Amino acid sequence: KNATVTIRSGNESITRNCSVNIQNQNVQSNLSVYCVANPSNSNINQSITWTAYATGGNSGYSYSWYGDATGSGQSVYNSYNTTGTKYASVQVNSNGQTASATCNTNINGNGNVSLYTNTNYPGPGTLASGVFLSQIPYTGIGDSLKMTLFVLGMILWSAFMAWIIMKKRSAKMGTNQADLIENFKRANLARKGVTA
Repeated sequence: KNATVTIRSGNESITRNCSVNIQNQNVQSNLSVYCVANPSNSNINQSITWTAYATGGNSGYSYSWYGDATGSGQSVYNSYNTTGTKYASVQVNSNGQTASATCNTNINGNGNVSLYTNTNYPGPGTLASGVFLSQIPYTGIGDSLKMTLFVLGMILWSAFMAWIIMKKRSAKMGTNQADLIENFKRANLARKGVTA
């Protein structure tokens, strides 16, 4: 800023120029914001985290969410029981400045297990396609151990069922299980033409 001053005394006068530099100590930068939904692809009833990221502004941010996500924090949480693309918008205020952003997530139909009846039972070869490993509740053990325990359980179950069948058959034939197994071996060898 510039100024001129003139001083007069009787018939005499003198003029001087002066200046000063003014700086703004509260520089305002433009407010900007973007948002993300995590995960961007999810299943029905899976928790979605919506997060806004703001920069610039006049210090301090307040958030307002609307659309398919509502709330007033930097992050808000929601889950959905219908499929399709969900949209949420966030408006950020920073001491008078405002900025908005919109983000989305896609909800797939793999989060629920269908109950089949006589009218909606799928055709051959399609039943297993509706089941996903991600739908198995977390038990705190790894996938390899789960598979090992599953196979071991199937072996034990098969052995138990074989024992039950043999017990019933031996009771029906009036013999014990050891004799039934021996007779089965002899019959099998005889079919192959091998003599014991």
